[in-house]
Amino acid sequence: MRSAAVSLAGSVSSHGGAAAGSRGGGAGGRGSMDPDDSEQDPETKEQYASVYVGREEDIKRSERITAVVHDREVVLFYHKGEFHAMDIRCYQSGGPLHLGEIEEFDGRACIVCPWHKYKITLETGQGLYQSISPKDPSAKPM
Repeated sequence: MRSAAVSLAGSVSSHGGAAAGSRGGGAGGRGSMDPDDSEQDPETKEQYASVYVGREEDIKRSERITAVVHDREVVLFYHKGEFHAMDIRCYQSGGPLHLGEIEEFDGRACIVCPWHKYKITLETGQGLYQSISPKDPSAKPM
């Protein structure tokens, strides 16, 4: 059985079961999941330790799961052979990102907030721009 240690909107290192860490703060946080690579004090290292969230093959099969990591709700995505993790709520409007669709924009995979169509890159957690559907008569620009 394999697992993956995932940093929020960051890289993945495979182990033997799936784990997530919230090191880096915010949707765009990146960094090594190995606490020994950190120059943090022992208390901070413990605060950002990896957390088991599921088996790698289960995450790959479902393509996304939600989990609570260090009192923080996150969503983990498996998209085109890569793992990505970020806060479960859109930082623009608070929408549920785990219910959004993944779409490509300018060659970047993005999760699209189902509430206001805000686009957040899976790779970096960067918000691209807000858009509306011209076919939706109730949609209004913010």
